[in-house]
Amino acid sequence: SFFRSVFPLLLDHQCCKTMSGMGPMDPMTEDPTKVEITYQPRVQVQVQTQLRRKWRLGWGLAAVLVVLVIALAIALGVALGVDWHKSSDSPVTPAGPTSNLTVYYAASLKDIMTRVINPGFTQAYSINVIPTAAASGALATLLQAGNSADVFISADAKINQNLLAAMLPGTTQPVASWYTFWARSRLGLAYNVNSQYASVFRAIESGSLPWYQGLNRTEMKIGRTDPNLDPKGYRTVIMTRLASIYYGVPGIEDQILGTPRNNLQIYTEQNLEDLLTRGDIDVGFFYDVEKQWGGDLRFISLPVYLDMSNETLNSYYAKANYTNTATNVTYLGSAIIYTLAIPNRATNVPGAISYVKYLRAMQGSSSGTLLNSEGLFAYSPSTPFSGNLSAVPMELRT
Repeated sequence: SFFRSVFPLLLDHQCCKTMSGMGPMDPMTEDPTKVEITYQPRVQVQVQTQLRRKWRLGWGLAAVLVVLVIALAIALGVALGVDWHKSSDSPVTPAGPTSNLTVYYAASLKDIMTRVINPGFTQAYSINVIPTAAASGALATLLQAGNSADVFISADAKINQNLLAAMLPGTTQPVASWYTFWARSRLGLAYNVNSQYASVFRAIESGSLPWYQGLNRTEMKIGRTDPNLDPKGYRTVIMTRLASIYYGVPGIEDQILGTPRNNLQIYTEQNLEDLLTRGDIDVGFFYDVEKQWGGDLRFISLPVYLDMSNETLNSYYAKANYTNTATNVTYLGSAIIYTLAIPNRATNVPGAISYVKYLRAMQGSSSGTLLNSEGLFAYSPSTPFSGNLSAVPMELRT
């Protein structure tokens, strides 16, 4: 009805004007009030007055129509999510993580973090994980120097205890105020099946040859990490000292390692697995969690009194220790327990809380089975937190 009322008026106006001999009027340039009329009897004046009214009404209604059409188009665009500020050929950006989370973690966790944990967390929380993997002691040094990380995962609670006592540069605030326990692993040997000593390692696997005798070969290339920087490094030294107690054989450390920091055997934790894969070393000391063992790389388990996997044997493990030659800190033998902390210079605390909750939830039934298959085992002490308990976020206390 609207179109029927507007357009006939416009057509009628044009037709009448043409019939009067004035020709079609241009609405943008001509003013109907200034039309020159040489003869204006009463009837003609009335006709022209009606024409003027129709002209004004017609174009007014047309303007209203244009405004309504534009308003309808805008409303439809908003409903469809159109961004009017973008050009039509702008690329469409897919939905992705909404924030970043910086995570420092022991390099022994690199495989499971890369394959399982970090992708699963990002999918669940839409938070992108920016990882830094290195020896726990080296990462702790970075944090003490003032570096910022949202989550710190250490391979030994002793590292975290040191951070509770260390102050951030120029402040009286500790690097971290608390930490929580997460999961256990175990220490063992890993070898390359292509090694010239493969038959020796198979004999160790079968139990027909004691491992400490099999590794006591001058030409065998052994790899391990620095005991001054990495918990696995000092646990390797501690394990060989425990072995002399366990087997009643003195000097195992000297026979296998030489000296605690023998440069011929020490490599960075990040590179140790690659060296074994390439065959640059024949055997190395590894945690079970470091890789899905199989193919060319095989894992050899040690007795539970040596592998430091059982917290109920801590009193036995503590019979041996290692003193860091750089810091003079002494580390007692203890079960291999990974710990979680949110350092005080974290910049994404809500994301860090979600990450810690995600890791702790993995100790549940189905996820716990997954961790076991990856060489991680649940650890749930009666007191799950250590340090300043009042600083633990409320979201993590339940």
